[in-house]
Amino acid sequence: MSKLQVTPRPLNLPGNVNGVLAKLSGSIDASTVPHFEEQIEKFLKEGVRFLLLDCAEVAYINSTGMGLIIKLVDKYRTKDGDLKLISVPAKVVTLFKMLGLEALVELHSGEQTAVAAVVKMLSAAPAPAEAAASQPPAVAPKAASYPLQFKCPTCQGVLEIRAEGKYRCPRCGAFFAADGGGAVKSYPPKKWKAVEIRVPCELDDLEWVRSMMASQTSRMKFPEEEAQGLEQAVDEACTVMVNTSPAGTSSYSVAALSSGDDLIVAVYSYTCGAHFKDESKSKMSFDVMRSFMDKVEILPLPPNGQMIKMTKTLHR
Repeated sequence: MSKLQVTPRPLNLPGNVNGVLAKLSGSIDASTVPHFEEQIEKFLKEGVRFLLLDCAEVAYINSTGMGLIIKLVDKYRTKDGDLKLISVPAKVVTLFKMLGLEALVELHSGEQTAVAAVVKMLSAAPAPAEAAASQPPAVAPKAASYPLQFKCPTCQGVLEIRAEGKYRCPRCGAFFAADGGGAVKSYPPKKWKAVEIRVPCELDDLEWVRSMMASQTSRMKFPEEEAQGLEQAVDEACTVMVNTSPAGTSSYSVAALSSGDDLIVAVYSYTCGAHFKDESKSKMSFDVMRSFMDKVEILPLPPNGQMIKMTKTLHR
């Protein structure tokens, strides 16, 4: 059974605001999630407003652990605080980016930048008396002003939205986004199936990727023409990865995540540098990717890597 150690120490925040940095060591998986949730909830009950989780020694986080972290972030934010992650391992950052979760939780390179973000939040928040004085009592607030309440269409729970942005329902896991005008759009929760392979950085070894993608498209029942286009797009992404990686690069990774009719494919390396920023060198390959995929993104990965993230929805 895997173990997880949580070692807290207090943070020195202005105004005697209660803050804690908790160093995590071990794995956040099915066997440790109950202990992890108990420990983090304990900080909240003790009045901790700002919690920094040091993930430098976290060996592994599964999807259950990531979902719990998003849920706990929501809890801290509803208490006028926040939960931030620091020193997150590259593989975990990759998964956050693939699932689009980096918009829901703050990831910081270290304690100093995370504390600076907390201090900035505290300095920007007016004191209760100041906030009351700044609002003329005779003027009624606009219907679209924040905070506002939103009823989750998935679980019917009532949520409070504090500002424009992206959020996740702590009860059912559904995502929703609020715009500047107060309109809220919800996205039902998804359960992802993931397959990942590590591929030698040689064009001769693309058959491994092609076999994996053929299996994915067959299982999802993509029409033959769409399946061939999707496999070609992934082939082009792998070719770009191999051709632009520095000499001596031994391997790169290809991951496919599927949920219902949605498929995400990521081709990435942590050492390939910033070559993808100049798409002109591989313009034809990216044109092919975009012609077959619904969306193609180039995302940076620490410490010196890049990801080609492609999404495709099967329309039945």
